[in-house]
Parts: sequence; C-alpha cells; structure tokens
Amino acid sequence: MQGAAGEHHEEEIAQLSAGIERQRRLQIAGLVVVVVFALLACLARIIRGDLLGIPFPIWVSLAAILLVMKLVYLFAAWRCPRCGGFLGSGYHPRFCSRCGLEFASARK
Repeated sequence: MQGAAGEHHEEEIAQLSAGIERQRRLQIAGLVVVVVFALLACLARIIRGDLLGIPFPIWVSLAAILLVMKLVYLFAAWRCPRCGGFLGSGYHPRFCSRCGLEFASARK
C-alpha cells in the first residue's frame, strides 16, 4: 500500500507527463507546418512559376523562417517541467537526462 507521499509523487509525475504530452503535440504540429511549407516551396520550384500566386523565392523564405522559428521553439520550450533541462531531439522522451524524472507515458 502506498502512503500519501507515494500517491503525491505519482500525481506529480502524471501532471508533469501531461505537460510533456502537450508540448510534444505542439512540437509535432510545428514540424508538420514546416514540412508543408518546404513541400510547397519545392512544388513552386518544380512548376517554375507562381504557386497560389506566390513566387518561389517567397515560398523558400517562408519555409526558412518557419524552420528557424521551429528550431528556436524546440530549444526554448522542449524542456523538463521539473528542472528545465533540454529533452533532446526525440518526441518521446522516457526520462529527463538532467534530473532523472521518468515520464508516465514511458512507463506504460
């Protein structure tokens, strides 16, 4: 039987893991947006004209700007909710390499 401290610890891990899950979904959504704009830039290059009325250099610029924004967001927001350590480049961290917090999603 777990005591109150054990239950509190499990609740804390569940809350922290839920925060990681929200961040993971945002990170993946940002990646999808970058990939879509990169594909649109490639398509604009292939057809050698305007795509949706926007010339190729603009598509490339938009894709590059979005990629930089995604990378900045990755390094700024993809952090352990307990210690603030960077969680790496994968979208399914099992634990924080800085403080050792194990995420509930990894324990399923």
